[in-house]
Amino acid sequence: MLGGCSLVRFSFSLLGLLFPLTMVSAAQDVSSPPVKPHERALLAQSFAAEKLWMWQKRLNLEDWNITLAVARSTELKPKTLGNIHWDSDKKTAVIHVLDPADYTLPFEAMLKDMEFTVVHELIHLELSPVLAPLQRSDENRRDEEHAVNHMAQALLDLDHGK
Repeated sequence: MLGGCSLVRFSFSLLGLLFPLTMVSAAQDVSSPPVKPHERALLAQSFAAEKLWMWQKRLNLEDWNITLAVARSTELKPKTLGNIHWDSDKKTAVIHVLDPADYTLPFEAMLKDMEFTVVHELIHLELSPVLAPLQRSDENRRDEEHAVNHMAQALLDLDHGK
């Protein structure tokens, strides 16, 4: 009986030591924003770069040299969260995603939006050989954006098990 009581006290003591450690690891979860804006920006850019690599591979665009850069809202077209510029001959591209400093969303929602932007821009790149010869107009650009948004969301829903 005395041994059982000691075991219970030991278990509670061990729990008392381990509980703060679980709190520290939970505080370092990606869904929790870092304290400083600079850390938030670095984490967001690292997350977006990792998603770029993953989606580039999934969309079979591995023969492209694609880089990611953050851009302030003033550097993007109004009402956009990113863009892509590519050189088909050199197979190079740069995807710009909105700088975390310009987001008003909670941190986790911002990361999801950045991933959406990466997938969206990669779909534009994938469609570029088909769409390049077409005569561009505001109307067909709106149609293209609408279609690309739906494809990107479908891919993300599949990826996230929805």
